[in-house]
Amino acid sequence: MPSIENILKDRVKRLGPMSIKDFFNYVLYDKSKGYYAKKNIIGKKGDFITAPETSQLFGEMIALWIFLNSNKIYHNKNINLCELGPGKGTLMKDLLRTIKKMNKDFYSKIIKVFFLDASLSFYNKLENIFSKTIIEDDIGKLPKGINIIIANEFFDAIPVNQYVFRNNNWYEKLVYLNKKKEFQFGLSKKEIVPNLFFPNNPKQNQVFEFSVYIVNLLKTMCNTIKKYGGIILIIDYAKKDKDLYGTLSAIKEHKHVKPFHKLGKSDISFKPDFGLIAKIAINNDCNFHGPISQSIFLQNMGIKYRFESLIKANPSLKKSLLLQVQRLTDNKHMGEIFKVISISNIKEKNLIGFNE
Repeated sequence: MPSIENILKDRVKRLGPMSIKDFFNYVLYDKSKGYYAKKNIIGKKGDFITAPETSQLFGEMIALWIFLNSNKIYHNKNINLCELGPGKGTLMKDLLRTIKKMNKDFYSKIIKVFFLDASLSFYNKLENIFSKTIIEDDIGKLPKGINIIIANEFFDAIPVNQYVFRNNNWYEKLVYLNKKKEFQFGLSKKEIVPNLFFPNNPKQNQVFEFSVYIVNLLKTMCNTIKKYGGIILIIDYAKKDKDLYGTLSAIKEHKHVKPFHKLGKSDISFKPDFGLIAKIAINNDCNFHGPISQSIFLQNMGIKYRFESLIKANPSLKKSLLLQVQRLTDNKHMGEIFKVISISNIKEKNLIGFNE
């Protein structure tokens, strides 16, 4: 069986250079050889640890956020709880457990759990999480009705096209083969006509990252909440103002590696542009809230009070719980790196949790 590297080299030899999006989409999502077809990619023995795997407190705070904003969302009607990129389903389990414990009446209004998942790795774990679970790889199959949509570390796993501004023109960044038959980055020969999302007054060699798929995802979700009601919560790595030259990152066993290192065995990610997400929301007649740091969001939702109550009930776990809270909220860990943004119906001006 040819390796994923040899398959892609053959593809480039026959058909020419590939876009960043197409190249890394194959690397991540090929059904048999792609990164997300692997097992044990999440956790200490994997390549990365997500917030839900770090502590149940993360899911509990999001569940509280959903409940406290519920009067703006569901108005005593049935709802669907949706998650994009659920991994092993840890976050959804924490959400359902906490909501059920918090308010059984609200829990009884949840009629479907929907997962958007392009990988089959965790299918068996996901399908038994709720009595009526839907697992799809098409956002167009979101349930009809009020959808509460959670996307934690989802958008950073979507490969994007990269465009480089050089000598007053935009060019697409592509993957070529050099004379040594090794992968390398290069620019398209023809300039690209920018769309309305491209930045104004770019700097020389500035990189713009864009995904039509992300635009269509957000457009579909915005249309759903406009028509039926609901809300979207996005938590992810966020592109910074200083990230002018691209945000492509590769991680293997919790360490940064070069993008072409062990293709299919290293995690590839791109930092989402929250400013672009907000712009897409506005263009689709929705409101956005935030972005704010994960640290501020979790503190606004009372993570420290919950931490203190858990210590009182479990004094022996104080050290472990403290490490969990620090990892979620400290600026040295996830607290500042991750940002939180919400998208709502245009009528909702203020949401709890966003200092509005």
